[in-house]
Amino acid sequence: MADPERLLPFLTKECQGRGVQIFERELGALAELFAEYDVVVNCSGLGAQALVPDEAVAPARGVTVRMAAPWIKHFVVASGMEAEDPQHFAHVLPRVDVAVVGGCKEAGNLTPEASPEEVERYGAGALMSS
Repeated sequence: MADPERLLPFLTKECQGRGVQIFERELGALAELFAEYDVVVNCSGLGAQALVPDEAVAPARGVTVRMAAPWIKHFVVASGMEAEDPQHFAHVLPRVDVAVVGGCKEAGNLTPEASPEEVERYGAGALMSS
């Protein structure tokens, strides 16, 4: 598994060294870029629905916690683990220095911060169930 915190700076430097232009800009619609560029990489996250005229595009909130867990060597992704909580989704993703653990898949929830209860449930809970 690639560690994005290490891989993305490397890829950015490689691409820029080959003449690729990378920039940020505010848009009203993704289509504004189509006449100017051959390739557009959309990294808008929660703003995707506003940029693309597709009602099927909808946000899904998750809770992610980074924690020191050097014993974790394999990644795990699981869903539907709790019948009373159909939105439960768990993942454990090892990186070089930390494990990224988390869960839940809440459609339409735009709350950016996790509550302490969510951190415990989806952070430590996901790690303990792995």
